[in-house]
Amino acid sequence: MMVGSHLHKHPIEGSTLTGYTSIVASRRQSRFPKSNLARRHSHPTGDAPAQQAMAKKVKSRVVSVRLMSMALTGFFYQFTRPRTSPPMSMLKYDPIVRRKVLFLEQKRKGNR
Repeated sequence: MMVGSHLHKHPIEGSTLTGYTSIVASRRQSRFPKSNLARRHSHPTGDAPAQQAMAKKVKSRVVSVRLMSMALTGFFYQFTRPRTSPPMSMLKYDPIVRRKVLFLEQKRKGNR
């Protein structure tokens, strides 16, 4: 009697290695239980643990503002003011018209 002859038959007889694969499968199941396989190979969005919320970015205490000339010359002054203060307005010198004119804070175009 040959050792291991009960595992598979000779390939010429046309049978498959069913006995051999069942032994390998049983060993695999003992090393990797199905519960672990299900956990390791589950879809990431399906039963993923709740992710922690990331901290929000802190806004600056001061903002950079542009005061535009109301004489419509395109001349401007650049200032910084506290974020919580009201919009700036002041009388300043406009060199294009060569006199003091009202300068008002304009909203920034875009995402700056």
